[in-house]
Amino acid sequence: MTGSRVVFTTMDGQMYSMDQTEVESIGAAPRPTRTPAHSYSIQDSRALGALARQDREARGLKAEVAPRRAPAAKKRARRAARTPTPRA
Repeated sequence: MTGSRVVFTTMDGQMYSMDQTEVESIGAAPRPTRTPAHSYSIQDSRALGALARQDREARGLKAEVAPRRAPAAKKRARRAARTPTPRA
C-alpha cells in the first residue's frame, strides 16, 4: 500500500493500483484447486459404483449407505443323531 492506493500484481503478471476504498479485502493469492487423488476411468466397468458416487457428490446429493451386514451366526456342533427305539 502506498498512501491511499493499493498496488498489486495479477496472476498473469500485470500491475494495477486501486483506491483503498475500492478494495473489499486484502489476502493471500488464491491457491489452485487440487485435482482428485484418483479419477476413475469411464471405460472400467468395475468402477461403476465409484463413478456413480463421484457423480452424486458433484451434484451435491447424498446416497443412503446400506448398513453393515450382521455378523454370521456361529456354527454350533450338532448332537449325534439318536438311534430309534425298537417298538414291539
